[in-house]
Amino acid sequence: MWNNDLVEIIGILGKLGVRDERMDEAIELVLSKQGENGRWRQENHFAGRFVTTVETNGRDSKWVTLNAVRALRSLSQ
Repeated sequence: MWNNDLVEIIGILGKLGVRDERMDEAIELVLSKQGENGRWRQENHFAGRFVTTVETNGRDSKWVTLNAVRALRSLSQ
């Protein structure tokens, strides 16, 4: 079974050119999780599913930030 997250779904819809008022709540939720420094934190990871842990939960995440920025930018293209 595959897991998708909200950021990934927003990014997919944005790339498909979908923009609908029903997405507003999801977009606001993603934006609400952005820290004052402009980064997003790692909230959940697949513990035990990989050989090593790349980032720690609760800390700023390069990967989550990159994916959030890409997803939000895709909505404005």
